[in-house]
Amino acid sequence: MQYTSHYESPIGNILLAADEIGLTGLWFEGQKYFALYLDKEHTEKEILTIPYGQTTTYGQIAKQIAEKKRCTHMSAQAVGGAVGHNGISIIVPCHRVVGANGSLTGYAGGIDKKVKLLTLEKAAILFHGSATD
Repeated sequence: MQYTSHYESPIGNILLAADEIGLTGLWFEGQKYFALYLDKEHTEKEILTIPYGQTTTYGQIAKQIAEKKRCTHMSAQAVGGAVGHNGISIIVPCHRVVGANGSLTGYAGGIDKKVKLLTLEKAAILFHGSATD
């Protein structure tokens, strides 16, 4: 299965495609041979819908995916596993996904980097149970 995501770069919109192993394609919108090797059946990554400077929870993402797939339930833990295996973690901003109570949870690059990225984006984050800007 291929997964796609859209990225708004400073020089134009980009479509990225990846599978379980890694990146399989990267195209500028409108370029010659756009999405040439993109599978007809692919899934778009939900993480890219999280706006810059904002966060969401694993549970909220699971609920969005369940609604799109018309399922009754999607596991927040399954979302966490998928997010943790994100191979392009700055382009697909998994640092914006937090625990159910807004607390910072695991990040493959390290919690210290997650804190720095969220601070750079001026996102509200929790330190020891209190909200901080």
